[in-house]
Amino acid sequence: MSMTRKKVNLIILIMAYSHAMQALRPLSTRCFLRSSRSISNSLAIGPRRHYETTLLFAGSAASVAMMSSRNSSMTTRCAPATAFSEDFLQYDHYSGVTLTLTDTFSMDENDFAETLADSLAAWKADGRKGIWIQVASSHSDKIHTCLQQGFEFHTVVHHCQKETTSNVADAIRSSNQALQEQDKVLVLTQWLPKHIPNRLPPGPTHQVGVGCLIFHPLDWNLENTTGVPPAQRRMLVVQEKTGPAAAWKLWKMPTGLADPGEDIHMAAVRECKEETGLDATFCGILAIRQAHAQPSIKNNKSVVMRAHSDLFAICILQLVGGGTRQTSMDDLSTLQTCPDEIADIQWMTVHDYCNQERWQSSPVYLELNRAILNASRQTLFDAATLPLGFSSEISSTNTLYKSALLK
Repeated sequence: MSMTRKKVNLIILIMAYSHAMQALRPLSTRCFLRSSRSISNSLAIGPRRHYETTLLFAGSAASVAMMSSRNSSMTTRCAPATAFSEDFLQYDHYSGVTLTLTDTFSMDENDFAETLADSLAAWKADGRKGIWIQVASSHSDKIHTCLQQGFEFHTVVHHCQKETTSNVADAIRSSNQALQEQDKVLVLTQWLPKHIPNRLPPGPTHQVGVGCLIFHPLDWNLENTTGVPPAQRRMLVVQEKTGPAAAWKLWKMPTGLADPGEDIHMAAVRECKEETGLDATFCGILAIRQAHAQPSIKNNKSVVMRAHSDLFAICILQLVGGGTRQTSMDDLSTLQTCPDEIADIQWMTVHDYCNQERWQSSPVYLELNRAILNASRQTLFDAATLPLGFSSEISSTNTLYKSALLK
């Protein structure tokens, strides 16, 4: 075939392709590049195959243009050449996509890299913005590929399967059990539109701690009928075996961190049982302290003591049985305290607790101690765990903490 004939064929091909593009309106950039790459590759093969390939493509493009002219309202979207199964994809209301690599996901590293690149191009062309990938430990070999294609580490979360139940309490227990049993997954993210600031939410920013404020049954109750002056009320305190409080020989209320998926009031009841061996019920939240991670200078270097901000809720608990256990409550030597954490336990008056030397140089703890001194039914926030509603398909719950004055 002469060089002139080749040029004529190529011109015919380009004109037909251009007409098709105008008729269909903008297709994906990756579609155009893929088609252009096919044209370029065809020029490298033999004359006869080149001639056939050129005519085939020109005829296909002209046919598409004719079809589009019959239905000007038709729109076409370029799908990726290779795509992930919809079983592993979720789409959110914020133009985002989540790809979850569970244990049932099967794709070797090379295929995964190609499919991810194709999908990112298609999602970007479709106007998608935030892309999330959840990687189970069984697919850790895919992490390097994700990083190479622009993803960043976000967080590590528990991955659990959704279970439906009509009973709220059963749903909470089932969810908590699933969180403990399921594998942890690494979450990576990428924000596709470079001209818009990244609006994806950050990873977990806070840890939630609880303090268990337990007054002696003879000294305090919700009805405030004991007649004991606030400063002379006895509260349950412990000394820890390790940590800063242990170094200072500080008497403190039992404390701990909430587990993933655990409500604040339930965390307080659990921590009380784990550290002291005592069963208690939740009365209300007295106060909440919020603290943010701040770097400190150590050996001329900036050191961040913790990675997360801290929310700490002081919860008033009432011992199960109340006044009926008043005699046994005076002797705490038989309690089954946590052997790994608790060195000692006793009743201490609020006055003596608040006047420990360590507190005196801390404005925030002086204010917290003042709240403990003035604790009453009116100062508490009650807890109510309620279903979210809206749809029978939504099984999540919300716990509302509101002032006791709003009853």
